[in-house]
Amino acid sequence: MSNSTRDLPISPTAHMDHVFPTLTAEQIKRVALHGRVRRLRAGEVIADVGDAHMNFFVVTAGRLEARRPSGTGGELVAVLPLGHFTGEVTMLSGRRGLVRVQSSEPSEVIELEREQLLTLVQTDSELSDIFMRAFILRRAELIAHGLGDVVVVGSSHSPGTLRIKEFLTRNGHPHAYVDLDHDTGVQELLDRFHVSVADVPILICRGDAVLRNPTNQRIAECLGFNAAIDHSQARDLVVIGAGPSGLAAAVYGASEGLDVLVLEANSPGGQAGLSSKIENYLGFPTGISGQDLAGRAYTQAQKFGAQMSVAQMATRLACESTPYSVLIDNGASVPARAVVWAAHHRRREITVGGSAVKAIVGNKLFPRFADRYLAKTGYEAQQLPQTPVDGRADNLYEPVVAEASTHGIFDDTARGTSIQLWATTHRPLVATALTGAVAVGVRAARRRA
Repeated sequence: MSNSTRDLPISPTAHMDHVFPTLTAEQIKRVALHGRVRRLRAGEVIADVGDAHMNFFVVTAGRLEARRPSGTGGELVAVLPLGHFTGEVTMLSGRRGLVRVQSSEPSEVIELEREQLLTLVQTDSELSDIFMRAFILRRAELIAHGLGDVVVVGSSHSPGTLRIKEFLTRNGHPHAYVDLDHDTGVQELLDRFHVSVADVPILICRGDAVLRNPTNQRIAECLGFNAAIDHSQARDLVVIGAGPSGLAAAVYGASEGLDVLVLEANSPGGQAGLSSKIENYLGFPTGISGQDLAGRAYTQAQKFGAQMSVAQMATRLACESTPYSVLIDNGASVPARAVVWAAHHRRREITVGGSAVKAIVGNKLFPRFADRYLAKTGYEAQQLPQTPVDGRADNLYEPVVAEASTHGIFDDTARGTSIQLWATTHRPLVATALTGAVAVGVRAARRRA
């Protein structure tokens, strides 16, 4: 590990040579064929937080610094000496930058625009491996240390807080979380942005915009997830849904040179992205988490130039003429020469146990009351007097790789059968029985009359 990066907040398990690799002179020459040489003054900013168009830079002389603006000078994220390069996965997705990059002394760099970088990684397999691995690992470090442009203020008892955290996590966006239940200094933060505890969950976007219990669409808009996408542009292929099949279609289409746009209503990965471990997916004999699988496929599609529009749902497909027209819920219409419908239907929920039935019925009849009641009592109702073990694994915010079966202190009270489960998995039979019972009752009532 070089002296220039040893004090940075990098996880102990990360390989510094992979996160911040040094290019050889021969590799730098190959990069130079795709870009231009640029000389920098000391302190010159070449990329800033929130920039919609981030270029790629390789240091050929001097030194660059990546900082998060905060207070005097900002927080140092990385130092890039000779042979190092800038960027992480936003270079591929076209999303806004998360850090400020500037020269700490007079420097010289090779500058590539996003399209030039995509051409390079598609034609040079050696550099592609180096850049893609570094981009993915750097984003992983940003997520692990919460080095993003978003702060979520909420409570673990709040369904809205869990929804927002899941949306950001599954979309691979680093964020910091402030828990109202445990952080005693949170009131100062709330006063700074003129909000109260009653407004939670709150999302502070880019340090200035304050969103109160925002929808996923509003979050994507504030963070510029889809800012680089031109929905009016005619596409060779529009893929509806970013589950495993949709991402596969995007990879195959884009790798053949097609202009591909993926429309996803929530987050990449679909139902598979929620799985803690998938052991029957081809090519992964030891298994892989659904989120990791979706992240790899998403990055692979971006490598070949596919674009993804998240938190935007396709509402209608017009096939009267070509190009076809895909209407999305924000009112835009996307022209497409071909459409792949890879969106899944709503996940079927299996009801197990009387408590689940009570919660579902209560939420149907009295939704607001049920939300408030569960927010106050739901968490405590699941607690036991035993003292929890520090550092124990959970499956709340990140998947835990473990056995499919779960055992614990509830084994003694668990049952092997459930009337609710049987009724849920035999719905046609239950519906037929209920219809017959109603018919018999109506007939008996008529005879009495």
